[in-house]
Amino acid sequence: MLFKKIAPLFPTLAGVLWGLTGIFVRNLNGIGIDNFHLAFFRSLFAAVSLIIFFLITDKKQLRIEVKDLWCFFGTGILSVFSFSVCYFYTLMHSSVSVAVILAYTAPFFVILLSAIIFREKITAVKLVALFIATLGCFLLCKTDKNTPITAVVIIIGLLAGLSYALYSIFARFVVGKYPPLVITAYTFIFSSVGSAFLADFHSFASAVSAHPASILTVILFSFVSTLMPYLLLTIGLKYVEAGKAAILTTTEVLTASLVGILFFHEKITAAGILGIILILAAVVLINIKLSGKDL
Repeated sequence: MLFKKIAPLFPTLAGVLWGLTGIFVRNLNGIGIDNFHLAFFRSLFAAVSLIIFFLITDKKQLRIEVKDLWCFFGTGILSVFSFSVCYFYTLMHSSVSVAVILAYTAPFFVILLSAIIFREKITAVKLVALFIATLGCFLLCKTDKNTPITAVVIIIGLLAGLSYALYSIFARFVVGKYPPLVITAYTFIFSSVGSAFLADFHSFASAVSAHPASILTVILFSFVSTLMPYLLLTIGLKYVEAGKAAILTTTEVLTASLVGILFFHEKITAAGILGIILILAAVVLINIKLSGKDL
């Protein structure tokens, strides 16, 4: 009973841990470990950890049907891997808050794709939320004069949001068939395999040899901002409705903004604060309506 009462803390903490991503990415990029390296090792660490978990607990759960592999290609390659590359690029070429807000356009891509693929209605509430979010992104992207926001950054940031959204689309085909952790495990297996083809391991070895402690940072990053958030969110979803959990994970936006201000001395104006509020309001509006009646 007590565990059920504190369950909302799990997705809340997951959002906080995702919000710390910028600290790791900027520091590791700064010593020569690029985004492809990070995409590979974070996925590999999560995949290996989950496989070991299932081998110890119940390896039969790892059995999946061949006909479902395309879904995991979608969640692993088209979503997690693509998101990692696009999001990390945006983090390095804009402020942390801008990168996170652009990535948080994902719920609205979900709405559009669901309408096309699953014939879901695009209601007035959804359109209002989409408008609010777009306005919020515009206000936030105009806030930091020390970090110019180019069209390329905005496009890649929006691609991060699209990639993030694709996880919900592809996972929907198998979510009732396999346990959430099994879906997560195969997602990271595919993501690590896909990113292995793009990672330059020679340059990674050079960066690590020049900064030996960086390998510990990579492991910490993989644990803190990849594996743990997914595990916490999965645990929380056992007791908290998906819509409410999504609202709770918006702590990522606030955490990332604080990270940018405290660690990277980023400045945010009144317009930027308003932009964050509008984005959060839109995400909350969407999730409340999607978790209740479709109005």
